[in-house]
Amino acid sequence: MNSSLNTVAIVLTGTIIPNTTNQLQHRDPLVRRSEYLTAIKFYSQFAPVYFLENSTYSLLEDPDFQHLTNTFIKKIPVSAFPEKGRGFQEFEMLDYWLNTEPAAPAKILKITGRYIYENIQEILTECCHNSMASLLINQYRLSEFTEPAIFCVTTTYYQQQIAGLYQECDDRTGWFIEKALHKCLKSTDAGTCQRFKHSLVCTAIEGFSGQKMRRDWRDRINQNVATISYMLDKKYLWLKI
Repeated sequence: MNSSLNTVAIVLTGTIIPNTTNQLQHRDPLVRRSEYLTAIKFYSQFAPVYFLENSTYSLLEDPDFQHLTNTFIKKIPVSAFPEKGRGFQEFEMLDYWLNTEPAAPAKILKITGRYIYENIQEILTECCHNSMASLLINQYRLSEFTEPAIFCVTTTYYQQQIAGLYQECDDRTGWFIEKALHKCLKSTDAGTCQRFKHSLVCTAIEGFSGQKMRRDWRDRINQNVATISYMLDKKYLWLKI
């Protein structure tokens, strides 16, 4: 096993000025910029951070992004197909970065850039210590849904199995990245693709609703259901209220 797989870089994807034509409530560039900076400063305490950004914002001219520690700023071209939605653009960014990065990390933890996972140290430890799985990502069989907001993957596996998948996605037709990922990974060997064992405790503003992610009794119930489902069925039975 390559020893470099025991270390993980965090990749944050970002769009400061929203360039999707779909309805989006959380659009204020100044607010989004602030949230990305907060996320980068938080995560860079734990691992090297690559920040990928694909809007018309002049990122490379913003001094607050140029003086961040343990961080690599990567400006990605604006998508030519914004109408296809957020999943299309996010994975288009990832593909572009891996195809142009001269020294890509061997393993990455990809996080939607404004989201703060409070227990990131636990998550990173799991990613580093799991030398068997090429991909850690939460899948839900009953809803045919795979969660793209956070996943840990070796760059080799990503390039072999996931690269190019975004080209199938189009939010206008309902073929979201969550569904495309689920279909792609459905027949993957359970040892190669595994679920996170730790809960994913996230705080953020949801882009489409503009509302804070819930942190109430429903979250606790949903987490307990997810834990029980994982124990009963390695294919990840799922229920959410």
